[in-house]
Amino acid sequence: MQLTLFVGATQLCIKPDLPLAVLRELKRTFTFTVPGYQYTRQHRLMGWDGSICLVKRNQELPLGCLHRLSNYLKKQDYEVNIVYANECAPKGKIEVADLTLDSFQIRAVKRALKYRYGVLMAPMRSGKTAIMGAVVNAIGHYPVWLVTSGSDLVVQSKIDLEKHLNCKIGFFSESEYCPGDVTLTSYQALTAACSGERAKKAETKRRNVKIQKELEKAKVLILDECHHAVSPKFEKILGRFKNAAYRIGLSATPKPDKVPLLEFESKLGSVISLTPYQTLIDQGRLAKPLIVMYDLPYAWYTSYLPTYADVQVSNLVDNLMRNRFIARITEKLKEQGKTVFIKVTRLDHGNNLHDMIPGSVFVQGSMASSIRKGIYQALQDKTIHCVIATVGKEGLNLPKLDAVINAEGMRSRLASRQKMRSLTAAEGKKYGLIIDFIDKGKYLRKHARKRLALYKGMTGFKVQIKKVSKDLFPMEGSRWQLK
Repeated sequence: MQLTLFVGATQLCIKPDLPLAVLRELKRTFTFTVPGYQYTRQHRLMGWDGSICLVKRNQELPLGCLHRLSNYLKKQDYEVNIVYANECAPKGKIEVADLTLDSFQIRAVKRALKYRYGVLMAPMRSGKTAIMGAVVNAIGHYPVWLVTSGSDLVVQSKIDLEKHLNCKIGFFSESEYCPGDVTLTSYQALTAACSGERAKKAETKRRNVKIQKELEKAKVLILDECHHAVSPKFEKILGRFKNAAYRIGLSATPKPDKVPLLEFESKLGSVISLTPYQTLIDQGRLAKPLIVMYDLPYAWYTSYLPTYADVQVSNLVDNLMRNRFIARITEKLKEQGKTVFIKVTRLDHGNNLHDMIPGSVFVQGSMASSIRKGIYQALQDKTIHCVIATVGKEGLNLPKLDAVINAEGMRSRLASRQKMRSLTAAEGKKYGLIIDFIDKGKYLRKHARKRLALYKGMTGFKVQIKKVSKDLFPMEGSRWQLK
């Protein structure tokens, strides 16, 4: 039997009608359970079991289910024909203006052209902006909208993309709009423009209406750091790209931890290309990754702290011995001529470490983008040896950075991968060093184990666990007693 999948702007439809038994099995296959459903109002009042079926009336599914659905139906011995409402065959070349693409980059572009909707899983140093530029050139249809995360990445991506495309590209921030055949923006700016909130100025309101209309004209949508596009608020924005014949996401960590795979794919599509870390290590794009996890000998006070925030403040933010050890490591790396990027979540943690590390600079979101850019360049030039930051964990290009210290803990696979900014290969760099800690106590022990399991599961990564001596620091008068 032959089936046709009619692909529209946000939905796809199966024709003709499936036999009832087949449809029932299809619904079971495309049903997922929402994590934490037992805490929802629907569960408490109506007994909702947390399940969501992606197969709707008239045999419609979200657009992102296209390739999973096609593969499923083929396995059931159906002949599958795909018909696109927005037919837009590629008419350009797979190339960029300023460099020669590697084989894995060409493969990623070819997969994007073939599947049209899906995610390219591309780790750091895989040249995501070059891949994006090559996709734009190869498709050859305009307008194109490119979306990335945060003002720092917008500035960095604009410079790189103009080199790759050999032309000026448009730009949209929350304060400036310069349209072009290719327009670059951020998730934050696009969300603000499309959220429906009343703009304070009439001029801004008119601009936002104009942008919303421009989104409907786009032929191509490319989402960098696409895990940000999974949020319910941004899902509505995706629906505005009604004429986009291609919707491609890129990320080193495409699926957020707490989002079921089916839910993720329904919004962005399946992973259609994957570049392994080992490929980038073999090609010299990544330095050999060395993960060192320190097992500290001090007691962890978590038993009577009710929430994770309380545990975090007491045992990470205000943990004198842990912070002193971070300062000690940073000083030793400085003596070896190495630069350090320390990632924290909370401002008070950043301030504590800044006070303990002479010559360090604390970077936070309230700083102007131009100031942050200057600080990152100074870190590259090694005129600053240590940056402590609450920002800059995603996509930041610091090829000469020697070491990253994860001071914030956390269990997220996504966040842990995104912190690995020290892995970029550079002259004289033997290893990309990542320093982490085997924290103890409620929440912290579980989070540390998850990070350790992630590191050990990554091909090509060397992982060391080092126990810290009990007499490293004098303990007299400190509440952080030895075990």
